[in-house]
Amino acid sequence: MSPSELEELRKQLKDLLDAGFIRPSKSPYGAPVLFQKKHDGSLRMCIDYRSLNKITVKNRYPIPLIADLFDQLATFCTLMNKVLQPFFDRFVVVNLDDIVVYSKSLEEHMGHLREVFQTLRENELFIKEEKCSFAQQEVSFLGHIVGGGKIRMDKSKVRAISEWEPPTKVTELRSFLGLANYYRRFVEGYSKITTPLTNMLKKGKVWDWKPECEKAFNQLKQEMMREPVLALPDFAKPYEKA
Repeated sequence: MSPSELEELRKQLKDLLDAGFIRPSKSPYGAPVLFQKKHDGSLRMCIDYRSLNKITVKNRYPIPLIADLFDQLATFCTLMNKVLQPFFDRFVVVNLDDIVVYSKSLEEHMGHLREVFQTLRENELFIKEEKCSFAQQEVSFLGHIVGGGKIRMDKSKVRAISEWEPPTKVTELRSFLGLANYYRRFVEGYSKITTPLTNMLKKGKVWDWKPECEKAFNQLKQEMMREPVLALPDFAKPYEKA
């Protein structure tokens, strides 16, 4: 464990101890601790309890079915959409528990935030301060960077595509195209470029990575690595629809 991680461990253990979630112990047994970096750069403490789990008496309470979890998720989405519906198409976009508030000026933004906060408070919904970013010129949302009437691909996704090695089997190709297809709107002539690749996914097709497949794969990567930007049209001016 690095010095910075050790210092973070002391801090988090003290916070847990002060909150009464843990207590001092003289047990000769222990579990390894490791840290995972969060999206904001802070560290999440993880404890490896695999050895303990092997000897733990299992709780026989029934595990929820996946369908039940989907129902709960759908219910939550319905709640969020119902609560914030008056602000849709005006200054709010919602995806699950992510709320984006957009405004034309800082003054207008402050007013929009007050309305959203008041609505959440009235419905006993809470936000976590450390997960919030206010008065931003651009934000990361659903794998895109959005701001100033423009939208572009998330740099981490562009990096992942640029480092992708040529696939050697169908599952690898399907995984690559799954990511690429999400950003197809950024690539002019996407369907034409990927035709040799999508043909490889046809049922009963024998894997044969031909030169045209390699060419299409590299061309698609190059198109996305250019980091193209999409902009909202100015409806007050003439423009062409491609």
